Amino acid sequence: MGLAELLRRIGDEHVSLEPVEANVQGAKLVAKGKLTELRLLTSQTNPTQIMALVNGRPLPKVGLVIWFDRARYEKALADHNTERAK
Repeated sequence: MGLAELLRRIGDEHVSLEPVEANVQGAKLVAKGKLTELRLLTSQTNPTQIMALVNGRPLPKVGLVIWFDRARYEKALADHNTERAK
């Protein structure tokens, strides 16, 4: 299943977006510089839920990191805003 179908099945009203760039609190290179570890802030979960996750219980929400090509993302937003303004 592709991302568009997944979002359609879940429904826009059940999805919240948090741009990574707005929530990054720190970063470091790991695995000899091949990976980047990001430290993020979010209001979508809390420490109690994270500890439950560590102990094998799932979080009430599923978090996904999705990376878009910036130019295409910005164009999609601009196109959307232009269409809404008509």
